[in-house]
Amino acid sequence: MFDIAKTVYELGYRDLVPTPEGVKRSVQWLIYNPLFDDTEATNGSGNLYSYNIEDRLIEAYQRSMNKITKTLPLPPPH
Repeated sequence: MFDIAKTVYELGYRDLVPTPEGVKRSVQWLIYNPLFDDTEATNGSGNLYSYNIEDRLIEAYQRSMNKITKTLPLPPPH
């Protein structure tokens, strides 16, 4: 939680929804709108840190960089 006393005092800020109601609404929204699909995130392995897409992107980047460095001459060292 952040201290917003100065904002309340100087600017007259007021929450449109009380904090307990806001938390309740947020939890309900997250239940019905999950941030990600567990099966996709875990790639079926059950491991949340199985970053299949990221690994494939890194591999593609490395292949591209290898191809570029083999094709283009490197500048002489300074």
